[in-house]
Amino acid sequence: MRPLYRLCTAAIVATAACITVLAASRPAALASPLSRVEAPATGAAPDFTGIDHWLNGPPQSLAQLRGKVVLVDFWTYTCINCIHTLPYVERWHEKYRAQGLAVIDVHTPEYPFERSTDKVRDAARRFGLTYPIAQDNEYATWRAYGNQYWPAFYLIDRFHLPVQAAQIHLFVFLAAVAAGTVIGGPIGDRIGRKYVIWVSILGVAPFTLLLPYANLFWTGILSVAIGVILASAFSAILVYAQELVPGRVGTIGGIFFGFAFGMGGLGAAALGRLADLTSIEYVYRLCAYLPLIGLLTACLPDLDQPATVHAPAAPAR
Repeated sequence: MRPLYRLCTAAIVATAACITVLAASRPAALASPLSRVEAPATGAAPDFTGIDHWLNGPPQSLAQLRGKVVLVDFWTYTCINCIHTLPYVERWHEKYRAQGLAVIDVHTPEYPFERSTDKVRDAARRFGLTYPIAQDNEYATWRAYGNQYWPAFYLIDRFHLPVQAAQIHLFVFLAAVAAGTVIGGPIGDRIGRKYVIWVSILGVAPFTLLLPYANLFWTGILSVAIGVILASAFSAILVYAQELVPGRVGTIGGIFFGFAFGMGGLGAAALGRLADLTSIEYVYRLCAYLPLIGLLTACLPDLDQPATVHAPAAPAR
């Protein structure tokens, strides 16, 4: 039973690592478009440009809205599909504006008569819209977003990055994970696998605890550090488990690659559902504490001590 207990402990540690990696690899924390934003890969989400008039308030810009979640809704007042969505958008605005949601309607006309400011104002009053409306008669903001249809929604989160730029950050993080996986093996051979597990799982906690409060620049730096340090234990955990149950290399490999990554996938899905119910920022803050599960490493036996060699018994005379 004791090897099984040790194996389960190692599996829990490995699962925590997998869930943390998969949860941290979601680019939605940087940009979560409901539709694709065609912007420069390294730039911010497009601002509201070429606007003729602003209704329901003063002119808005993404710079003013930084730090909030911005929902950009492209619509026109004669589009039946747009009319069906407007009550829901208004409800989102009323329910979540106190929590940091900013709704911006971009009215881009389909027909020439829809360019009238008075008609757009009357439509906004008729549909009960209270959030800011930008009148994009020249299609400037429409083209900046690469939009192609009505209605279209773009959800821009904390750093106001387009999906392409968010994917660059994701690529850098996953590259750091790959580097950490390669680096951790030789280090484990040199200093001992349990030490690598300690440093990898628990040592990453200060970086993850800082991550929800970092700006975009430091988010990139911390993501690299987290990826390298956290992934450095993957090979160490696998070899460690194989040493716990000698002669079962295939079994242990299957358990860890199947169970740990499978649980990681389920954990990522559960965190995604939690983000739908709460917010991405809440999930970010929650995941910052996951590496503290690494304290369970204290329950693992030390296998790096040299085995005691007993001298053979003297032959009987």
